[in-house]
Amino acid sequence: MIGALVDYSSTMNRCRAVIFYFVALSSCVAESREIFVAKYGADTSSGDAESPFLTIQRAADVAHPGDTITVRAGVYRERIDPPRGGASEAQRIVYRAEPGADVRIVGSERAADWERDGDHWRAVLPRSFFGSLNPFATLVRHPKFVKGDNDDGWGWLRYGRWAHLGDVYINGEGLTEQETDAGLASPLTWRATVDEEGATTITANFGDKDPNAECVEVNVRPTAFYPSKPGLSFITLQGFTIMHVACHWAPPIEEQVAAVGPNGGHHWIIEDNTILYAKGVGISLGVPSGPADHESSGHHIVRSNMIMRCGQAGIVGHGWSSRSTISRNSIEEINYRREFGGAETGGIKFHHAHDTIIENNLIRKICTLDPQTSNGDGIWLDAGNYENVVRNNVILEVEGNAILMEANWVGANYIENNVVIGSRLATYSACDTVWRYNLFVDAPGVWVNQDDLGRPPVGGAVWYKNIFIRRGVAEGPDSTHENLYLGGAQPRDDEPNAVVMLADPHFMIDLDDEQVTVSFDIDPASFHELRGKAGEGIDFYGNQRGSDDFVYGPFANVVPGRNVMHVFRYSDRHALVRKVLLRATDE
Repeated sequence: MIGALVDYSSTMNRCRAVIFYFVALSSCVAESREIFVAKYGADTSSGDAESPFLTIQRAADVAHPGDTITVRAGVYRERIDPPRGGASEAQRIVYRAEPGADVRIVGSERAADWERDGDHWRAVLPRSFFGSLNPFATLVRHPKFVKGDNDDGWGWLRYGRWAHLGDVYINGEGLTEQETDAGLASPLTWRATVDEEGATTITANFGDKDPNAECVEVNVRPTAFYPSKPGLSFITLQGFTIMHVACHWAPPIEEQVAAVGPNGGHHWIIEDNTILYAKGVGISLGVPSGPADHESSGHHIVRSNMIMRCGQAGIVGHGWSSRSTISRNSIEEINYRREFGGAETGGIKFHHAHDTIIENNLIRKICTLDPQTSNGDGIWLDAGNYENVVRNNVILEVEGNAILMEANWVGANYIENNVVIGSRLATYSACDTVWRYNLFVDAPGVWVNQDDLGRPPVGGAVWYKNIFIRRGVAEGPDSTHENLYLGGAQPRDDEPNAVVMLADPHFMIDLDDEQVTVSFDIDPASFHELRGKAGEGIDFYGNQRGSDDFVYGPFANVVPGRNVMHVFRYSDRHALVRKVLLRATDE
């Protein structure tokens, strides 16, 4: 009887606990609200639809898990420093641009009162113009790194060590900093000096434009959306245009502050944004500024963003980027001015990441001053990466390596279903890289053993069922089998089951403002030789390969004759970027 009473009491306690939980949960959900921000608002308002706040930061300060911050059209010249994150997937804090609205978070300020100085223009900005950071008085390098002239002593910054965090824009177009006055002879250039009182004099060549009649802006803020507190999680950033950020060059062993980043948080969603003119990195998933939970880090979704004209890289990450998905982003014109660069320049660069998927991205125009001494790579998995999948990406016009696998020894990484046009496919002292079902055009495979760095030699790498057009894989310690060679590309002498077709595939790529399309021929007379072999996995379009499918390269639906494949579609933000670059920022 006593036992029955004890059980009954325990059951009642559990019931009370369950009831309390659901009441608390219902209360939490009920308190979740939508907070509004508008350029006609006030930070003393209530933040509701009729009385919006003026700044996004004010909304961030009052937002709690489950809240959505909706920002109406306008230019917001501020840095957003979220004080807290969400609690779970169901209780995120969402920052979003109002659907259909052009919302810009801008790290610059307008600069006026330009005076003519011969062929140039000059403006003097007081110390108070910049606040705590003057980008024109600050070198682009990470402040921890300036130890002599060795490469790592500058954070692997190989050239442009004199460059500054400042930038000057006219009607949305970035000018290029010059090291000497002689460089100002070229249009769209600038130089700056800072006197002992902190006044900054900017001298610029605006070409045929009068800066007093146009929109001229200069960098002021070092980041745009980046928490100073590490480890905030379950935050969504959606639909913004983020511009003109004075973030510094940094190596991966330090915090890489970027235009946008979680600073060691986890489960962020960064989607449908434009990031334009970050001096260093567009999106950083790297080392945090302080203590954060490394075990739960990562799990990010970075998708459908347009990242353009960043100086160091589009997206970077360290182990804190593990278990993430990087998809459907367009990353273009990285380091296009070739102002500074080194061993960290790239479209996407990760270190020590695992179980991350990089898929369906367009990576184009990744630049370097000199590919022999500094990088400018498309996708670069550098040091300690394992069990990552790089698939369905389109990579072209890269001045360094299109894909570089370096110093990965722990486990396999898979490179599949990609379309790569031009540049090298490189393996540097990495093991167990699997290259399969890709289309490589004028993209030779190469390998390097980094004996000078004391790294293990290349091992376990394999290339199979790829299509090579015009260039193949150099002889090396990796293995090749069952690849298709077109347009003069040749297999290794001992490659098992290689297929060579002599007919010209007439490969073409077409880019417009909406999509990217590739086309090529498969000789009908030889087509039957390429069928009837087993395929595996899914193709570029997500279709499971079957026994009747084409089993070379990324496309299972190849037919005899001409093939036209749509390989990337731009988001609507592509048109907005062109709009920003062609006119002044409206306020």
